[in-house]
Amino acid sequence: MNNNFQKLLTSGIIVSLFFVFFGFYNSVSSSAIGRGSGYAWSANDGDGMGWLSFNCTSGGNCGDTNYEVTADRTTGDMTGYAWSPNYGWIKFGGLSGFPTGGGTTPANAKLDYHTGIMTGWARFCSVAATPSLCSGWPGTNNTNGGWDGWVSLNGTGYGVSKSGTNFTGFAWGGADVVGWIDFSNVSIRYPHSPASDPFVILTVNNQTNTEADPVLVNSGEPFVLRWDSENSSSCNGDWTTDALTMPAGSAILSVITDKPLPKTYTISCVGQSGTTDSVVNVSIVPSDVVNAVPKLNFYSSPNNYVLLPNTKTTLKWNSNVAMACKADNAIQNIRSSSSWSGNVGDLSASNSFQNSLVVDVPDNTPSTEYGIVCTDESGAEFKKQVYVSQQFPPEGFNIGYDAVDPTSHTTMLRLKDIFNLTSSDCTTTASVVGTGWDGTIKSDGSEVKTVTVPGSGATYTATCTGLNSGLPVIRFISLKQDSTAGSTQISPSYIEH
Repeated sequence: MNNNFQKLLTSGIIVSLFFVFFGFYNSVSSSAIGRGSGYAWSANDGDGMGWLSFNCTSGGNCGDTNYEVTADRTTGDMTGYAWSPNYGWIKFGGLSGFPTGGGTTPANAKLDYHTGIMTGWARFCSVAATPSLCSGWPGTNNTNGGWDGWVSLNGTGYGVSKSGTNFTGFAWGGADVVGWIDFSNVSIRYPHSPASDPFVILTVNNQTNTEADPVLVNSGEPFVLRWDSENSSSCNGDWTTDALTMPAGSAILSVITDKPLPKTYTISCVGQSGTTDSVVNVSIVPSDVVNAVPKLNFYSSPNNYVLLPNTKTTLKWNSNVAMACKADNAIQNIRSSSSWSGNVGDLSASNSFQNSLVVDVPDNTPSTEYGIVCTDESGAEFKKQVYVSQQFPPEGFNIGYDAVDPTSHTTMLRLKDIFNLTSSDCTTTASVVGTGWDGTIKSDGSEVKTVTVPGSGATYTATCTGLNSGLPVIRFISLKQDSTAGSTQISPSYIEH
């Protein structure tokens, strides 16, 4: 990172501005709002972001500056600010003009309560054109080395997710300034009970309900029970004698009945301070009512929102009126799976049509869409879609550099911040041939190369191979000589795979 930018931040000019502005910020209060706490961490070449506090209770003074990052359990919207003593405030929510990158979502930050997956972008405000609004670009600070402050929370081969109350995974702040941001010391709690008490929430088809307002499910139609627990050592569900996965999981059930049938499902979880329950209510619609309405069910099994790489999913469908079903070839976008269209073909069916097919989920795709179209006796069509996601552990690295020698115009380049690369050497290329970066470099970071920086500058690229995906992982850094002895100017990159 540009040393002048670091000095400007630590001088207190920007810091003072933001403490005045954020002194008027008040935390939100709602039973659906989860509050973040703890610290994220990044150290890019020993001069990076450092610790990032997600709540004034984590190393701050709430009496001076009341800040926090929150997530709405219902909408998933993340809002608020986190604080870095090196880089200042990073804002969640209320942003616009998002960057693009492989597998990223051009939207404000969201945390899906049920899947635990965080998506979208946050932004460090100190480099924006209007820091108090965290908007605009380029900023008035011309010593920021071209950094725009954006941080991607999920993309191809990396991402942040929640299991129970704790986060795992990495966000990406660009190769030249922030690099990888580790979220393993950040947590979030939704208000329900003292911090030590066990807690669990049970949903049916991602819905909570009351006895007076049950979820309607057709006879024979699969429905999904999902649970998320906190501070619990074990949980039991009254729908099974098997042990439940912890701290979260799901089960697919179906009930066949010829008369209206109310059903109640209960989960009980045990923690250090006692037990707790959660209940959902389902109303099963009888077969004679179901058969009076054209119906098509289409879902994946196991009903996971995110599958591990190199796994398969079973697509299942059933209909009470279908005469034939086939893959919906009209779905043609980047998330579509050509194998589904090629494998399923035309399938004959009866009035009680049911079928399933095991399909490969394309590797390293954030979301794959499968569509099915069926026809009834009259020739009328009806369609359904289902989405299945895969996510690899983080695969990446950064290129580290030393200050350019003002006399020889040379610097030392190396790989650093390495995550899940193969042991094969990485290919190195430079925009100016003969600078010392042409050839290969070891992927474990043990090799250092001396390169020459020409007067016009040069871009140095390294291409490695991801351990899990087998795909190329590309990073580059652009350097040029500066009039200030011993300093470099850099241009950041958002290249992932």
